[in-house]
Amino acid sequence: ISAYDYDKIEFMLNLIKLNFTSADQVLDVQKGLNLLNYLLHIKRENNPTDLEKQQFWKRGSVSSKSLPSISSTRLPLHALLYGDTNHAWKVISAEVTKKSVDLLVPVAKLLKLNVDKLYMTAAENMITELLVGQIEFFYQHCNCSLNNDDLNSVEMTMIRSLVENISSCQMCVAMARRVSELIPSGAEKVESYKWCLSLLSEWKKSIPEDSSDMSSVDSVFQSINQDFRTSNIEHLLALEKLNTADVLLLVNQPANLIIHLYQHPSIIQRFYAPGDAYPDIHGVVDQVAELYDQDVARLRLTMTLKLLLTVEKKHDQDQEEDNENKEEKTLIQLLYLLTYGNPLTQAQRDLDVFFMSMTETRALVTTNHRKVTNITKLRVLNCLFHIVDDDVIYNLTDKRADHLRDELQLFVYLSKLDAANFKISISHLREADKLSVVHSILSSATHRHNPDTLKVAAEMCQEFGPAPQDTWAVILQQLVALQEVSYLHQLLPNIFHIPAVSTLPCLTSVWQTCVTLPLVALTPPLDEQQNEFVVSCYHFLVLSPLLHRMNLAYVAQQFESLQLYALALGCLLASPASHDRARKLVELKGTEIEAQMEKFCGGKSPIIGHMLLSTFLSANKKT
Repeated sequence: ISAYDYDKIEFMLNLIKLNFTSADQVLDVQKGLNLLNYLLHIKRENNPTDLEKQQFWKRGSVSSKSLPSISSTRLPLHALLYGDTNHAWKVISAEVTKKSVDLLVPVAKLLKLNVDKLYMTAAENMITELLVGQIEFFYQHCNCSLNNDDLNSVEMTMIRSLVENISSCQMCVAMARRVSELIPSGAEKVESYKWCLSLLSEWKKSIPEDSSDMSSVDSVFQSINQDFRTSNIEHLLALEKLNTADVLLLVNQPANLIIHLYQHPSIIQRFYAPGDAYPDIHGVVDQVAELYDQDVARLRLTMTLKLLLTVEKKHDQDQEEDNENKEEKTLIQLLYLLTYGNPLTQAQRDLDVFFMSMTETRALVTTNHRKVTNITKLRVLNCLFHIVDDDVIYNLTDKRADHLRDELQLFVYLSKLDAANFKISISHLREADKLSVVHSILSSATHRHNPDTLKVAAEMCQEFGPAPQDTWAVILQQLVALQEVSYLHQLLPNIFHIPAVSTLPCLTSVWQTCVTLPLVALTPPLDEQQNEFVVSCYHFLVLSPLLHRMNLAYVAQQFESLQLYALALGCLLASPASHDRARKLVELKGTEIEAQMEKFCGGKSPIIGHMLLSTFLSANKKT
């Protein structure tokens, strides 16, 4: 009789039951009838197993070795009732779905199969089917990743119900964890791990405290609790769009994660464009600290002190701008840290660093082998003026804000001098004649040849002058000798109004050298960046109040050597004595000049006086 022909099987079993008197035989037949009754209510969803087909062929039921068509909707009674446990399980497990699980449970009990395993299979099949369906939908309709907020909450509830039916606490927790692992990152995953922890708590309650199993339960708790925290943090990071690869690597290292988050580039960006939307770093840090039971206040204090006490390594001359940017970045990060909490508390903490008056602050500084330097005090004062107003500053320090601003400027000089290894105390700088400090710098063979100390000397002469003419002469000539051209391009226009500077005999030479010195070092053809720099040198030249005193023919020659004939023409036109040479240049290089004029006028830095050049070029081409 075919294993799928339930009507014939029922008839034969009832017939056998009437003809057997043995209790064991009757019981065995009754088991078959009960199984048949269960199978009548089950509609098969999957194709028969390979093992099922092989057994059917061996039995030689049909010559074609094919299963009857009804096998697509019915389960084989023989394989379940008389086959081994493994075969019976293979047949049933393939049919376990959310619709069939309740119907298959009595079958499993009758066949003495593991019912817990049935619930586990049903739950895993459901979560896999649910996720595969969502992923296929997103691949077909969206250009984005799966969000578990789109998971069917009804089906998730059903999956949890199946898992909770597992009688073994250990297997129940293991399956709950398996389900949680399969769910993509998001709120549902967090809730799923929270559910795992609640099941684990029930398991723990069922075990006597002196049981040897308690240690293994505690170990599982630690592991799942870590999974819960990890999924929670991943979800928090995703909500704030902070879930980049470098950040996700640190989700299990809370202290390092918090430090890394406070170095996020959005902190710098929001300082310059405060109106845009940015991640809530403070909020994420608070939640990370809560999940890991971290002392976030101490972490913030440690980070604040680290930034305040940071001392940049002595930089190369070419890296000056980079170091200035680093200092600005450090200050912005400090300000963001200090915007958390009460401004008065933060201001007081700043002052504690300034005066080293708080025990905890002193202990942290000592622990990190740092000391309060002039750059530290400069940062403190900068932060103070950003986070509180002048009245609060007076209440905290008993000093007028204007007085502290003067102190701040002194610390600017001190920090720069410290970086150049020129040691001087704040009290000495405060009380001494500032120009005497400049004299000390210029009198030192070491510091006279140091561009950093020379720049401080120039700045102090501007602020605390008037400085003698010979002092300015030494500063400018030394800066030229050290090839500080970019700095001189900024300095000279700002100090020309000073009588001692504008009447310097060497000023014309210094100004002209600031143009020709960088030109000599270049070789054509120039790249775009070099072209822009050369144009800036040309502008520095033609805007000079000393233009009429310069050897413009020589400067023009330098531009010609770089094949920048348009700029050479500009120099020659600025000198009435060189107009004949300008005409000859147009005759020889008119086409190149015209092309360069078009390029310069259409670029980022159109040259000054291009109308004059165009007019002269047109007039002389006609001639």
